[in-house]
Amino acid sequence: NGGKNEYATENDWFHNNSVWYDRNTNSITLSGRHRDAVININYDTKQLNWIVGSSSNWPSHMDKYFFKPSNDLEWQWAQHAAMILPDGSLFLFDNGNNRSKTKENSVPANENYSRAVIYKFDTNNMTISQVWQYGKERGSEFYSPYVSDVDYLENNHYLILSGGISYKNGKIQNDAAPLVGADTLKSTIVEILNDEVIFEIDLPT
Repeated sequence: NGGKNEYATENDWFHNNSVWYDRNTNSITLSGRHRDAVININYDTKQLNWIVGSSSNWPSHMDKYFFKPSNDLEWQWAQHAAMILPDGSLFLFDNGNNRSKTKENSVPANENYSRAVIYKFDTNNMTISQVWQYGKERGSEFYSPYVSDVDYLENNHYLILSGGISYKNGKIQNDAAPLVGADTLKSTIVEILNDEVIFEIDLPT
């Protein structure tokens, strides 16, 4: 039960939404939305190598798998599309649901945001830093509580999809549109090259 968030159920306790094989380390990276955790396992032995995310609500014997922040980073919450970049960094879409594992500390949808984020980590010292992000500055209008994606095109060239931005009676929603009967739903696709938005489109969906 370590690290579960409010979306975890007995049957859907992890909710894996991406799989990424890294040839350089012969490892598989998995994105567990219902644990706010990206985990990496050895491809041959299936042994756990590391976990990226908040260690809150995890048992103490798991501490050795978590990285310690070396700068003022923000952890990801209910993320999607975790991948390892050619330089070994971790790239993902941070949906941002609640930005907490507890209801008491949760951030409401109208004050929340989603973002693409890149973390650089050191497995020898088990340290991690946040080196790039996009989306936080756009606030709740870019907030997608479900689905979404990031894609690496080349160095400093990315596609970002905030795929489930939904409203009901004019208010941004904190859950998947079908669950709350949203009356307006859109996806925003952004292409970024050298930190400049070179293309953007909104799609009704």
